[in-house]
This record gives sequence, C-alpha cells and structure tokens, in this order.
Amino acid sequence: MSRWKSWIRWAWILTLVFLLALPALAQEGLKVEANEYSYEFAKSINFRLVAEAPKPISRVFLIYSLGQSGIVHKQAPQFKPGTHIEASWEWELGRGALAPGTLVKYYWRLEAEDGTIFKTEPTSFRYEDNRFKWRSLQSGPVTLYWYKGTEDWAKSLLEAAQKALERLEQDMGIEFQGPVNIYIYASRGDMREAIPSRSQTFDEATVTLGMVLSEDTVVVLGTDPDLDKTIAHELSHLVVGKAVESPLSSPLPRWLDEGLAMYAEGELPAKNALALEEALREGKLISVRSLSGYVGEPEKVDLFYAEAYSLVEFLLKEYGKEKMREFLAEFAKGSPQEEALSKIYGLTIDELDAKWRNYLKQKSTPATRPSTPPFPCPSSLGLVIAGASGAWLLQRKRKESKG
Repeated sequence: MSRWKSWIRWAWILTLVFLLALPALAQEGLKVEANEYSYEFAKSINFRLVAEAPKPISRVFLIYSLGQSGIVHKQAPQFKPGTHIEASWEWELGRGALAPGTLVKYYWRLEAEDGTIFKTEPTSFRYEDNRFKWRSLQSGPVTLYWYKGTEDWAKSLLEAAQKALERLEQDMGIEFQGPVNIYIYASRGDMREAIPSRSQTFDEATVTLGMVLSEDTVVVLGTDPDLDKTIAHELSHLVVGKAVESPLSSPLPRWLDEGLAMYAEGELPAKNALALEEALREGKLISVRSLSGYVGEPEKVDLFYAEAYSLVEFLLKEYGKEKMREFLAEFAKGSPQEEALSKIYGLTIDELDAKWRNYLKQKSTPATRPSTPPFPCPSSLGLVIAGASGAWLLQRKRKESKG
C-alpha cells in the first residue's frame, strides 16, 4: 500500500508539471514570420507582426514600456481574427515626444478563442536621433554624444560635466549614481525636433540652450559660448530632480532649483553679480517669497538668477551641505517650502529673507562692470525660466537677437 501511495503521489506531481507546461507548449506552437519595428525620429514608430498560430486568435495586443520605468502600456491594433495574424501599429510622435536614446521594450500578446495565450519573445531597441552620425565618449556615469566638432572639444565638455557632478556632491552634498546621456546638437534647427514645442510664437522668439528631457537625458546647443556652464546647469536640474523624486514629492521653490543650478556652474557671472550689487545698493532686491515663483519681468532675469545663486551660497556657507541634503529630502517627503525651512533651518521665509540680506550687506563689495566678452554673447535679458510640467522638463532659454 505504501508503494501504491508513492506511485499516486508521483503521478500527481507529473500531472501538475504537465499542466504547468501546457502554456509553454502552446507558446512553442506560435510561428513568428515577422516581428519588426522602424521609426522616423520625431515622427513615428511602426511595429509589425506576422505570425501563424495553432488556434484561432481573437485578440492581439502590443505591450511596451519605456526606459527603466515600470509602467507598461498596451495597444490593441486592428487585425483579422484567425490562425494567420497580420497586425501593425503606428505610434505617431511629435517634437520631443521621446528623448533621444530612450530604450523601448515590447512584445506581442495573442489570445486564442479558447483562452490560450501566446507571447512573442521580448524585443528592445534604442530610439536614437538617426538623422545624424553620433560619436560618443564616456567617463564615469556620463556619456557624451556629438556629431560635429573635434574629439578634444568633446573631451573638454565631458570633463566639464564631470566637474559639475563633483561640485554638486562635494559642495552641495547631492550625490548622483547615474547614468546620464548628454546630446550636443550643432545648431538650433537640428535640436528643434528633439525638444517639445511650447508654441510657435514662443519657439520663434527664444533659443533653447539646454533642456532635461528625461531622468537620464540632457540636450544642449553646441553653439552656446558658455556651453560648459549650460551643461553644468542642466545636470544640476537632472540630479536635483532625481534627488527629490518620489510619489509624495512637493515642487521645489524656483530660487532653490535655479540657485543650485547656477551654483553648479561655478562662479557667479559678472553681469549677475553687478545686478545683485545694484539692487542691494538701491534697495530693490526681490523678496525670497517672490523668488519662490517665476519673476516675469525680463529686466529682472539677471537679478533673479543672481539672487537664487546668492541664497543657495548663503545656506551652504552658513549651515553646510548636510543641511542642504536634509532640506531637499524634506521636499522628497512632500513637505512644502515653509515647513521644510522651519524643520531643517528653524526659519520662516521672512526670517530667511532677513538673514540673507544681512549676509549680503556684510560681504558686499563694489562690483566691476563686465568687459566686452571676446565672443558675441546673447543678452541674458532673454533668459526664460520655463515653467514646464513635470520634474524632467526644466529648461533655460534666451531671446534671439532681432534683425
């Protein structure tokens, strides 16, 4: 009897193994004749499947995801039910809909009339800006892509990016694990298709110097005379954005986000230092409360950036980088500005304003008017702080000179 029970037990085990293997056996019955994709940058991505199934198929789905996101998307293309399946789906894209280098992962799911499920093998590809022949250099977490310019020029920019990340960590206490991809476009027209459009009027009136397109991708304009600073600025937006990213996070005040980005660039530019000195002398500083949002007057853009830089400098020098790290962590938890200030620095917004003004008065020295730069440089009065939605659509813009 004991031997009989043992035989029955093994029979059940083998039956269970067989039942579990049924989907796999059904899976093997699917013959994929074509599983293709193609794309035209900033226009569309096309997916196509041709397959023979051992059972009549009633439903077909394309399942895909983007980058490292755990979010899964599903599309149900039109097709003729049966055992011979031809299905295709065109994903229409616009300017900046997907960042260059985005990893696209997908597979097809076919459902038979009797409930049997067939799946194709997962496929992945990188959605690159294939209009150009890109070259690349990598150092640490940074990969730099360019298609026009010398390798020495690219190496100098890669070094600037590395220094910016080091400055964020050493001076501001903000660590970055990476990776990050930096794409350098040779002209405004070339970069136009890679970035989202705000409006025709806005796009024609401004020149985008740099933009964070995703959690690991930055694009910059290679003709910018301050390209190394623009790279540092946009890297700060990306790194800080990742540092405060969470389902509960609250938005950073504008002065903090832009101030950290300006501080990452290095020394405050002379034109901004002059604007700050003049405002301090004339009693025309913008309040910290007003700096928390966008300052709309174009003539105050230099001052806005200068004050944002100065506020971050004040907090770092007076309280240290560990406090700054804790301050950012509060925003990741969802704390609003006043609550975060009170908890970490023991200050209200108005008290921060008063202490910062006193700090400025103590360190104030006459600023020297900047000399004419050795290259033509667009006026910073055209810098636009873009209030784009989402943590990854932060940008700096300059007005294009008319005439």
